[in-house]
Amino acid sequence: METIKQTQLQNHAQFNLNFKVDKHPQHKRLYLVTICEEILDEFFKEVENIDLQRLKYVEFERFYLANRLNELVGDDFASVMTNILQDRKSGGFSLNGKSKFSSKTNFIKLSTAITHCVGKPMFDAMTGDYYAEFAVEHSDYSDTYLRSAYKSLHLHSDGAYEADTVDWLLMMKLDEQNAVDGNSKLLHIDDWKEQKVFSENPIGREKVKRQGAKSKNVDTPQYRPTFFEHNGSTCICFAEQNIKPKNMEQAIYFKNLFNSLEHSEACVSLHLPIGELVMLNNLFWLHGREPFKKNEKLKRILLRQRGRFIY
Repeated sequence: METIKQTQLQNHAQFNLNFKVDKHPQHKRLYLVTICEEILDEFFKEVENIDLQRLKYVEFERFYLANRLNELVGDDFASVMTNILQDRKSGGFSLNGKSKFSSKTNFIKLSTAITHCVGKPMFDAMTGDYYAEFAVEHSDYSDTYLRSAYKSLHLHSDGAYEADTVDWLLMMKLDEQNAVDGNSKLLHIDDWKEQKVFSENPIGREKVKRQGAKSKNVDTPQYRPTFFEHNGSTCICFAEQNIKPKNMEQAIYFKNLFNSLEHSEACVSLHLPIGELVMLNNLFWLHGREPFKKNEKLKRILLRQRGRFIY
């Protein structure tokens, strides 16, 4: 994968006042991207008349958002974001979209612009749109850990049951009330000490059946290996609920893999405030969520977009 050039980042810090890229204070591999609030205000004002229904119905409007954001920010903003995501040493950043025009609708518009700057989101069968918006609440009647507030959402990569490989993932906190704890869990697999123990095991290279839960609305199972090579580096496809082992040997392998990941000292807890997004390369980052503290009035609204690089 292409490595982001440090001189490129330094040039932005010196000459561009519209956005800056810093090392993230919570994770050594992530970047913290900050867009000037005046630029965000101008972007939200310019796209005010494009409502969410139109974004869902008319695909070119999504790319229009990306183009306007890139033009307003300038200095090849889209290229910098893409290079960060494709940089194996990093592969991720967070960005806060708060401004005086902050709203759930504008957060969705901003996330749409960001994803279309680097690629194209995939159809999300769970919600039937190019993005998924869902709530985590006190009561849970779903068939996955995604909405189970008081249980850990274990480390996984996204879209293991999808027909197409998911290159990148964007997650954004749109709103929350009465939420204590529930931080994101992140693990870059190059920081995982036992990576080679599992990636060099023949079972890790075998194609295994993967089937999403009923709520995912994807009926056709997929067969793909857990570890694979991409651009000369080891990548991972793992989600505990999707794996359907064919025998005892496979099952024990995945049980041990799961335990190793969940107990990795390299897993980092990341706090995201309302209006902040984190975008990760899905091929070598795993993510999850810590349990919340119990509260009957708990509610967190999250957004997810995932897709492919097209540039």
